[in-house]
Amino acid sequence: MSDAPLTALADLAAHDGQSVVLEGTYTKRMSQRKMNDPTLYFFGFIDIEVDGGKVQLSSFRRHDEEVASFEGKRVRVQGTLVMDRGAGAEYARPDPTPTLMDPGSVELAE
Repeated sequence: MSDAPLTALADLAAHDGQSVVLEGTYTKRMSQRKMNDPTLYFFGFIDIEVDGGKVQLSSFRRHDEEVASFEGKRVRVQGTLVMDRGAGAEYARPDPTPTLMDPGSVELAE
């Protein structure tokens, strides 16, 4: 596991597949319901914004209490960093988004 928290997108590739501590801003991932619907909705998924980009916080919906506690705040969370989850055909993403799999508890950064 990396000793210092990772805070920049440029530093992530060297830690692909490793247990890391990620530090960044806890943000809601907003999505459209339908392709041509301009309205954005929150479906319970979270991104951690780091310098230069974002990291998805697993592929599971987060609890409402957690979202209310940490939204917009700088946090630290430990998990396994995966640079490309190899999304299936149901996802049309030209650029893979790094994902923190099996995240532990979210804590405020010091």
